Amino acid sequence: KRGNKSSFPPQGSSAAETNSPTLLVHNPSKWQSWWIRFRLSVFMILGFGVIIWIGHWGLIALVLSLQIFGYKELYNIRATTLFPNGKVPYSSPWLDIALFFTVEYFFYGFAIFNHFRIFFVETDSILRYLALYHGFICFSLMMACLVAFVSTLEKSLYLQQFHYLTWSVMTMFIVVPSNFHIFNILQGLFWFVLPVSLIICNDITAYIWGFFLGKHSLIQLSPKKTWEGFIGAFFSTVVFSLLIGELLSHWDIFVCPKTEIFGAAACVKSPIFARTHYNVPSLLSEFALLVGIDWTTITMRPAQLYAVYFAIFASTIAPFGGFLASGFKRAYGFKDFGDLIPGHGGIVDRMDCQVMMATFTFVFYFTFVSGLSTASGAMATILALPLHQQLDLLSKLQSTLQPVTG
Repeated sequence: KRGNKSSFPPQGSSAAETNSPTLLVHNPSKWQSWWIRFRLSVFMILGFGVIIWIGHWGLIALVLSLQIFGYKELYNIRATTLFPNGKVPYSSPWLDIALFFTVEYFFYGFAIFNHFRIFFVETDSILRYLALYHGFICFSLMMACLVAFVSTLEKSLYLQQFHYLTWSVMTMFIVVPSNFHIFNILQGLFWFVLPVSLIICNDITAYIWGFFLGKHSLIQLSPKKTWEGFIGAFFSTVVFSLLIGELLSHWDIFVCPKTEIFGAAACVKSPIFARTHYNVPSLLSEFALLVGIDWTTITMRPAQLYAVYFAIFASTIAPFGGFLASGFKRAYGFKDFGDLIPGHGGIVDRMDCQVMMATFTFVFYFTFVSGLSTASGAMATILALPLHQQLDLLSKLQSTLQPVTG
């Protein structure tokens, strides 16, 4: 189903033309939208809390479900755009499903098989071979998709079918980064709940600040976004990051990696979740002395500092994912990607900023937080070796460590 036609101003209009001197709070018709968004937001936040309570696998199932619905929304748009008469080649939807399955299987398999590698290489079931040969299996599936696409080309539809293939690749570019959520979840729910909550906070507070104070349009691509909402949401999100960073640091389920497939998360907490004393910058301490406050140190958790970095990204860079989506919708004359969520649009409308946040979290964690290698990862690699190579490695380790152990 194609989304609603856009009510955006013409693309050539200036930002000044989109500014309204009247605040939304004074427009009675806007309050209906306010209450619809409020009720749905409360419902979605409560639902998100229930899934967090279920745990890691519940959140992974949530991510997969959102990806499927989001992919369907993008499929509907491109099918309508490329084949306005409704005549979609019979092979196209099936190839689309096969391509989506292959890409998802690659990322989910790569994340899960590698994270629980010891479990999979020690089992005698088919799961061992799926884990060991995951890369080759995915490559074979991708080649099958390529062969199937070429085999189904129709002479009268060459252009449309290659346009369709281009759209499919672009759609994957939108969907694939959301798979980074899976890697983040397995490292500890802190690295999923924190960034997702920051985007939610930024989105809600930007709407609230803009609703009551917004007068100046922020960007032409999204005329409803205002500078007042953007700035107010920035400070609101930074404050919220300090609070939620402190809150999440208390429970093992948030701070511990998922090391067992079926067991609860438990670990010795990383130092980043322990309280640490920091020296206050001299400029701030001198300013505090001027008002009679002796402020030279501050006690907080390193995780809270990370949360502030995340909040800055969520408030300044991640919104450009939404602006990009707005530009895409304007280019094709859509108001929303779908209508699944009243007052909010479709899944893609809600997840555009989350995709950028998931990618940032993944890069940040594996660059600044996680070690380059772990003992469990090395052990999993050793267990995957044939027996004679394991014995050879043991002999070399013994000869290497013998001088050290005396």
